[in-house]
Amino acid sequence: MTADWAMVALTFIGLVITVLGGIVVHLFNALKETKKDLNDHKLHTANHYAKDVDINRKIDELSQHLSKQMNQNFEHLKELIKSNT
Repeated sequence: MTADWAMVALTFIGLVITVLGGIVVHLFNALKETKKDLNDHKLHTANHYAKDVDINRKIDELSQHLSKQMNQNFEHLKELIKSNT
């Protein structure tokens, strides 16, 4: 009788190991697929959206525009101060 219970226990343990092994393999494959999809998405984003050169050019244009606007406003402010004194 003890041998029967031992066989049942070993069979159950083997079943658990088989199921858990399948789950672990599935999770690792899903992780690998997710990494591949993420890398493909990063490549797509890099190829189709703003590049560093474009961003730097826009930043330079914006800083020049702001500098010009600030200089104009300072000149206008100087004129207002001179006219009021």
